[in-house]
Amino acid sequence: MQLQDKPFRQIKSGEKDIELRIFDEKRKKLNIGDDIVFRYVNTRETATCQIIDLVHRDTFSEIIDNGTKKVRSGFKENDDIDSLMSMYYSRDETTKPGVVGIVLKVMSQNK
Repeated sequence: MQLQDKPFRQIKSGEKDIELRIFDEKRKKLNIGDDIVFRYVNTRETATCQIIDLVHRDTFSEIIDNGTKKVRSGFKENDDIDSLMSMYYSRDETTKPGVVGIVLKVMSQNK
């Protein structure tokens, strides 16, 4: 999966251990224990993470607000998560399939 600079750096450093995505056909194939290779979009730099949990909800804010506070999301406490995620996904894109929080553990990093 490709990531922009800030989320890639946050995952790589361990500051963020949940990635939010649309629960589309590609994400429906994910399972706890699977590895995901995140690639920084501007370089070949990667971080391999293991999925330790999958949280399915209707909105991104529900993932963070309902029982996943223990994970580091990369968001600030007062952030409007759904508004911030709208720069990546429109409301129409998230309504039908719902969304998923992929809870991660960093396994390895490459430059």
